[in-house]
Amino acid sequence: MADDLQNDKSKKLAGFIASLEQVAGEKAELAEAENAILKEVTGEGFDKNVVKMILKRRKLGDGQTAVIDDLVASYEAAIKRQGDIFDNLKPRIPIGRGAADALDREKTMDEKLADLEKATEAADRAIDAFAGPSPRKPTGGASAAGDKAKAAGFTVADMSVGKKPN
Repeated sequence: MADDLQNDKSKKLAGFIASLEQVAGEKAELAEAENAILKEVTGEGFDKNVVKMILKRRKLGDGQTAVIDDLVASYEAAIKRQGDIFDNLKPRIPIGRGAADALDREKTMDEKLADLEKATEAADRAIDAFAGPSPRKPTGGASAAGDKAKAAGFTVADMSVGKKPN
């Protein structure tokens, strides 16, 4: 009877192995089909990395995509606030000429402030999405918080490094 049990287990194991090998073969065929489609995408002049990004975003869904967009905007704003060390870096993903021109164009101070305001609002939305509204968050947004800090004697330089007013 023990041999029969071993025989049944051996047959099941062999069946599992055969099934996994079949799935591995199907995965390889699907990967080849995906690569062929991506080559066609590139041949038609589309950026394959952007197409892949769209697929990932569609898989995540609108809600999660919006949260990620907000976090990316807030992270980018935080990096920009740290100085101009990233100004000379070019994106690694090939982009169209119009986008490259936009990246090379110097922004005015008003545009930079508007971008910072948008990023701050995006960060607030992302934080609210994860943790709910903070009772300590100023109701007027970043500009109201900045006005309060200036009224308390803080300067822009003080706020960027966390110093207390003199």
